[in-house]
Amino acid sequence: MLVVGDVSSWLNSTGVMIVGWVALFVGLYLIGRALLDIRAGLGKDSKDMGKAAIGLGVGLVGGLIGWWGATAIITFFKSNGKQIPHS
Repeated sequence: MLVVGDVSSWLNSTGVMIVGWVALFVGLYLIGRALLDIRAGLGKDSKDMGKAAIGLGVGLVGGLIGWWGATAIITFFKSNGKQIPHS
């Protein structure tokens, strides 16, 4: 028999796990896109430093999202969500 606390704990841990996987996949995707942009910007044919710089920035954001992790993301939005004014 499931107790309300068990279901709540299960939902919380499952939610944290899902947010963690999403953060990891988004971070890896952004890092991959960044590598493609850097390669395109610094390729043999063109030296587009703007595209390479954007790729570097996107890669840093992707790394930050992946490194930050689920619990930090959830805590950030919970704490900052309380500061949103309500009418």
